[in-house]
Amino acid sequence: MGAPEPAQAGQSICHFDSARKAFLSSLSPQDRGLYGPCESKDELFQFAEQLRSIVTAKLGGSRIVGAIRDVHDAFEPYFKVIEIFVSSSPEIAALIWGSLRLVLQLASNFVSFFDNVIRLLEKLTSTFRQYADVFDLCSKCEELRASRIPNVLEVIYTDVLEVLQSAVRIFTRSDGTAKRTTVVVGSLMWKPFHLRFQDQLDTLAEHRKSLFREISIWHVNILTRDRAREVAEHSANIRYRELNAAELKDASEERNLASEERSLADLERRQASEARGHTRTLLSQIQQRLQNLEAGRMESSSRNIIHWVSAPIFNEVLERSRKLRQPETATWIFREEKYRKWLNNELSAPTTSNGFGESVLWISGNPGSGKTVIASSIIDHLKSTALPHQDSPRDVYYYFFEYKLDTNNTACSAYRSIIAQTISRYRNDGQMINKFLFAMLDPNGNSGQPIAGEATVRDLLTLSLSSNSILILDGIDECVDYEAFLGTLAEVWRSIGPKILLLSRANVAILRRGVPVDNWLVFPKPRVSEDITIFSDCELQRLFDEGILPIHAESQKEDMVQRMVSGADGMFLWARLVINFTRSPYMDMNQRLHIFSQINAPEGLEIISRRIVELIKQSPKFAENLASKVLMQLIYAPCPISSRQLRQALVIHDILNPDWDPDTVREFEDSVIMACAGVVERCPLHQGTSESFLYNEPALRLIHRSVSEVLVEHHAISCLQEDNAPSQLQLLPDVVIGNLCSATTCLKQLLFYTPAGPLSGDIGRKVTANTLYSQFCFTDYAAVCWLLYLPSFVTAVATKSRPYVPWSAPFMREMSEFTAVLQCFLRNQRTVSVWIEAFYSTEYTHIVHPPSEALESFVTWARNALQQSPMLPIQLDLIKEMGDLVTEVQDVIRTWGESLRDTPQTVWDEMTGFLNSSRCFWNSNSTEVSYQRTSAPLHCGLKRDPVALLSRTSRSGDRKAVLSVWANALFYDGNSKAKAWQDGRWPVDLTAICSGWVATYEVWNNQPGGKRLARVEMPIAPSQMLIPMRSYWYHRFSTEINLPMAIDPSVSTFAILGTLASLKPSTDRHEMKLFTCQLPLEDEAAQEVHRFSWQAPITHNKQPAMYSITFAMKVDHLALLNWKDSGEQSITVCGYNHHVGLEVRVLHAVHVESGMMRIERLIFHPDQKILGYCVQGRLIRKWKSAAFIWGYEKDLPQSFSLIYDSHIQMFEAVGFSSCGLFFLVRPRFTDVPHVVHIPEHLLEQPPYSPFEVPSQACMPSSSHTSLVSTVAGTSLTPTGHGSSELWGINTATGYLSGLAVKASASGIDMTSTSNSGLPGHSMRLVTLPKWRGANETIQRIVLPKAEEDRLKISFDIDTQSLSTHSAYQLSKAGGGLPPVTVFRDTRFITLGQPSTGMLGTAPPPLTIGDAPRQQSKRKHDVKDGLYSDEEDTAKRRR
Repeated sequence: MGAPEPAQAGQSICHFDSARKAFLSSLSPQDRGLYGPCESKDELFQFAEQLRSIVTAKLGGSRIVGAIRDVHDAFEPYFKVIEIFVSSSPEIAALIWGSLRLVLQLASNFVSFFDNVIRLLEKLTSTFRQYADVFDLCSKCEELRASRIPNVLEVIYTDVLEVLQSAVRIFTRSDGTAKRTTVVVGSLMWKPFHLRFQDQLDTLAEHRKSLFREISIWHVNILTRDRAREVAEHSANIRYRELNAAELKDASEERNLASEERSLADLERRQASEARGHTRTLLSQIQQRLQNLEAGRMESSSRNIIHWVSAPIFNEVLERSRKLRQPETATWIFREEKYRKWLNNELSAPTTSNGFGESVLWISGNPGSGKTVIASSIIDHLKSTALPHQDSPRDVYYYFFEYKLDTNNTACSAYRSIIAQTISRYRNDGQMINKFLFAMLDPNGNSGQPIAGEATVRDLLTLSLSSNSILILDGIDECVDYEAFLGTLAEVWRSIGPKILLLSRANVAILRRGVPVDNWLVFPKPRVSEDITIFSDCELQRLFDEGILPIHAESQKEDMVQRMVSGADGMFLWARLVINFTRSPYMDMNQRLHIFSQINAPEGLEIISRRIVELIKQSPKFAENLASKVLMQLIYAPCPISSRQLRQALVIHDILNPDWDPDTVREFEDSVIMACAGVVERCPLHQGTSESFLYNEPALRLIHRSVSEVLVEHHAISCLQEDNAPSQLQLLPDVVIGNLCSATTCLKQLLFYTPAGPLSGDIGRKVTANTLYSQFCFTDYAAVCWLLYLPSFVTAVATKSRPYVPWSAPFMREMSEFTAVLQCFLRNQRTVSVWIEAFYSTEYTHIVHPPSEALESFVTWARNALQQSPMLPIQLDLIKEMGDLVTEVQDVIRTWGESLRDTPQTVWDEMTGFLNSSRCFWNSNSTEVSYQRTSAPLHCGLKRDPVALLSRTSRSGDRKAVLSVWANALFYDGNSKAKAWQDGRWPVDLTAICSGWVATYEVWNNQPGGKRLARVEMPIAPSQMLIPMRSYWYHRFSTEINLPMAIDPSVSTFAILGTLASLKPSTDRHEMKLFTCQLPLEDEAAQEVHRFSWQAPITHNKQPAMYSITFAMKVDHLALLNWKDSGEQSITVCGYNHHVGLEVRVLHAVHVESGMMRIERLIFHPDQKILGYCVQGRLIRKWKSAAFIWGYEKDLPQSFSLIYDSHIQMFEAVGFSSCGLFFLVRPRFTDVPHVVHIPEHLLEQPPYSPFEVPSQACMPSSSHTSLVSTVAGTSLTPTGHGSSELWGINTATGYLSGLAVKASASGIDMTSTSNSGLPGHSMRLVTLPKWRGANETIQRIVLPKAEEDRLKISFDIDTQSLSTHSAYQLSKAGGGLPPVTVFRDTRFITLGQPSTGMLGTAPPPLTIGDAPRQQSKRKHDVKDGLYSDEEDTAKRRR
């Protein structure tokens, strides 16, 4: 980047003025009206105080005043520098402050994005440091005014305005003016907004560097000028003497060079002419590639945003309405005066309070009058016509609410759909895409959440619409939260002013209050009748052409049309029903003509529905039953149901044969449509996303919502005796019996048409939703919906029941069957388990967990109903069993959460092992869990949870120790620490906060159902808490505290802070003796006079002192790693004797070379007296990572050896091999470690000769936190962060083979890897429930020693090794999980294929019954609510 040329003062004024004009011209007229220069500091801070009150009201607090004050303090010296060169500096500063005020004023309207703007100001402030020094220098040196510094200041000023201009564009729409050429070229290089802001800030920083480079150049010029003058005078005389002799030679060379220059110039002109054409071609290709790249980026960003917005499928209703619309119909709306005024912005109705005003039109009509078809006609008309005096199409966005679809009947679904349409329309508009990308970033600067939240969606709706937008919203009355939706819509209208067209029934009270009366448009019957005339004429002619009506009656068509119009009385739905009814195959031609002759006056839906019901009742019994059950399933279905699922429901009702061809779905739909006399129509199923296999699956639905309302109201079998209609008009059960019957159907599907075992056929293998749907159709629907029917039943029965009115016989029969089937279901553990598996395997993911509250509501109703009606067929045992199921389902949800959605097959394996009880579910006994929960000491003032927790499993794996530290209440009071830092001039006494701490140590039997063997409490001296507390207070905002703790492999000895303790059994086997002694620590605090006095440090150059403790594996040695506040480190190895009393002696100590980073981990050799570690630092004048081996009982310096170093990679220590000859280190971010030989002079007696090392013996052995007991000479070694490893070395080939156990939030996996190129394997040891912090544990894997033994997975807690600075996180004490041991049956652990068990054993026999692989009804007998199956019972007993 070249430096700017020097400019005169007049030019500087001109350039600053042109920058100001460019910024103001970029603003829209509306934003220019908001802009105003800020003349003074007081005016700016007064605006900041006003803005803080606004933002605080929305966000609950803001740092806006501090940010503005920082910006002002940083910019003020900069403007002083400008004043030296330009006389109009106050006007220049006023423009910046006014622009900043405009950005903050616009940003305050968007709650979700305000923090991003504040961070932008903080980054901007950081680039304006050190201008005070520039001002002092420029004010003293007049020569600087002739330099290029003013030009650099102008460029920086322009950069600041461009940043503020980009910020303004984020929150405003374009005013439509023509873009400059630079903007057009810049659009080809479009980047997301956060990169664009970063580029601008980087440019600003680069220009700032140019300013200081100019100052440096000036300073160098001053120094060299004097020196050059002296040199010039000295050489002038010499050059004068040489000039005469050289002049003649130079003249000759000059002539030769001039001739050569002319030749080269001619050649250059020829080459340039040829290159220009080639350059133009390359430039054109580059520009085309840039355009393609830009288009690809825009398209990718649009797709990502649409996926983030997660809109439902919203255009299906529009497509269906277009098909229903006859040509030349639904056009009368365009001639209505109110519609034309609304479209032309000529409505002048006053705005209602908290409601709508002009540009909002409400079209209301009766049910079935054709509102949805009219809405589709308006949408198509507006999209096909352009704005007046413009060629661009209108911004038309629409949404149709559907009450039957949970994904399409909420306000949030409408917001998402409208935003998705906006993104699709403006997918090539970089400015619009920037706004959405801005919203996708969360306040912490990370990428946005996978799906936008409802609050974010509401803000995006306001951001994406404009005053030119048109919203068409149909079916407001079908929105479940229409009041909240209309409230949000009113806020959007008041802030932006788009045109809004609302269509609904006339019974929406909030629209009557919120929309002015002059903006109401009621469906005019004469206009609708004209459309019905066209529709009737067309449909009747089609009936004549198809031979459904006799040809000789075609002359009566005009009369029939008039009768249709008269009978419809403005209701399009009535006309459709009559046409569909006429197509019924159960009438002859004379009967069809008789229908039209009976229409003499306006008829409602009640009359036509009566005719339809009478026709269905007169049809064959099979058709009547088919229509009755289909209508019941469709009307009361809580979730969309496909035609295949509907047919299986009819199989359960014994109406259809279970053996059928899935390819005959259309024939089945034809039969249903004919049996239902035209009230049912085909529709595609829109369950799930467009990628779901259920998407566009064939389905059936009622032709209109009003049809179901009329049928339920006038033709239903009532649950009460007094409310029953005549039997000839009873077609389907009412809402009470219907929901009960549908729930019974679902339970029968689970009991008799679903295998009583794993749905995949094998334990441990997952069944996909597609497989479940294809092999056991209706099981997925039944698993989700049987509980959803119950709250609808309870709500309906509460509405319908009346005192002293007996239940009807149909209700009693249905209740008796439901309770019998439900009791059968609850007493069959396998069926309950397969229900849970099917629930979490389905595509109905919008219902996250089984709604146990639905069963609770039924239990509550049953108890109350039995008190009022003792004759109800409900047993008290059933109520108790339902309560047990509720408790266990809630336990499943609480324990496993949404993890069952990913691994539903665990229902048959690990699920019950982690539950408190499993009376309802089938238990495989494959998993058993034993918790080692520590108990708090009985001291006053202590918190319930420990501040630090450490557990360790013994070498044999039979015992586990838990060491906990409990803090006093004062430690959790963050105000004392904050106050000490705020008032740092006065020392603080730490005596109180260091007092009252207690440590507890517990030893547990690590077996199934293991009990606590010993427990001791040990008070911690305040002096021992001093160093950790100083470290904690040193970090002002930290929540970490360093508490050195360790447990030896025998779990009988432990160290905490500066104390070593050991447990000894006493004569009373229930009591233990505790022996303690002090560790030889270098306590620097003891040298201070006021050891408990602490004062906030002025600088942070020094780090507080820390230390850590590490035990050896097989010898009674420990290592102390001491890290002083000066950065020096020392390692002290001690021996301890705990057989008689307890004593500690120092074996050796060594100081680590200065300049090293802190050693993270010390590792003892398993057999030799050797210590290994890795460290990063400056070695031999180079920054390196190095591995050291120390034979701590040998003399220095021979006992120390640098065995591996690298200045390229950073690596970490893995461990020693069990053969004792190798040390393993691994580079960061790689899987396979490096093997390093241990120097022979450090080994006392090698267990093997270097030429006789067996390959199985060279495995990394257990370190101080070993995970796996030694089996055949091998073990697993932990490497931190939930990972443990075992590496084998083949001495013949040199290849490494590794076995790693890695923990994650979902489970424990064992994987094998190798550097030989062979593929690895993986197996899941255990799937874990929703355990918070499970991936922050260390797993000790104890392999079974006998065939009947179980695999033991012992979870040890040590958050100190999993946190930065080896400190305990206060919010992660114990990782949120107590120490626990999981016992696994190895037959349930599979490798590769499910049929191959771990360790070569066969998988367990399937003792849960033979599962049929096709849907066939099992033989069953329902007697007294019990499921009788002798064969299954015998298998369960075996």
